[in-house]
Amino acid sequence: KQWYQRRVAVGIVFDDKAPTYIHVMAIKDGSFQTFEFPPFISVHIINSFERVNENGETEIVVDYPTLTTMEGFNHDRCYYEILNIEYMLSDQFSYMKDFKPLNDVTIRRFVMNLATGKGEVIDHPKTWQPQLLHVDFPFVNDNFRGKPFCIVYFHTIQWDNRNAMGILKLDLCKQTSVGWDDLNLFPVEPVFVPRPGGTEEDDGVLLSPVYDPRTDGSELYIWNARNLKVIAKLSSPVRVPWTNHGIWLPED
Repeated sequence: KQWYQRRVAVGIVFDDKAPTYIHVMAIKDGSFQTFEFPPFISVHIINSFERVNENGETEIVVDYPTLTTMEGFNHDRCYYEILNIEYMLSDQFSYMKDFKPLNDVTIRRFVMNLATGKGEVIDHPKTWQPQLLHVDFPFVNDNFRGKPFCIVYFHTIQWDNRNAMGILKLDLCKQTSVGWDDLNLFPVEPVFVPRPGGTEEDDGVLLSPVYDPRTDGSELYIWNARNLKVIAKLSSPVRVPWTNHGIWLPED
């Protein structure tokens, strides 16, 4: 078969019995340490930073959105099988039936102690509703990348009742959340834009093109990043399909 006829994930299989290894490499000299963790599946990193614990030991902290459990996941089927054209075109395809485990997500923190060589996994509580929600495509304030942080924004997919896409704000320090979605509206991965001169982590706005299938058109939505209230909508002369991984570039 030609390459375009082959399934996206034909050469990828997940081994749920194999541990996960995270390698921490020093940029200065290329030396590295390897940390072993239980099996998990994740696609995107939220943020990472270095800190010193109460014992004066250096730790590397990394946060990921991960599948809550590997139980019930078809390990003969790759995470990326959802991208295969036969699923997209099939009238019989049911996301909740065939890929339900992908909607059970937990935000996990992996802490790697460079002095002891030991790793620890900490689960952040699920503070969103409904809890069976696909939570991914994280975005943080660029001024806090590589630094201790609290706020992260996500794209969400709610497959259980109305196939709604939305956005979600999590405060990992206060363990609170606020979300936005609307029937028949499909935002893409949100981008955070800090307010010029702002110092608070959520002082700014979120931007995302939002597609409305009822009009077959798109608008650029602007939300208050503190409470996810819509503060403006800008019409677009073209339809913007679902995309991911946007970026904001200031004029200067």
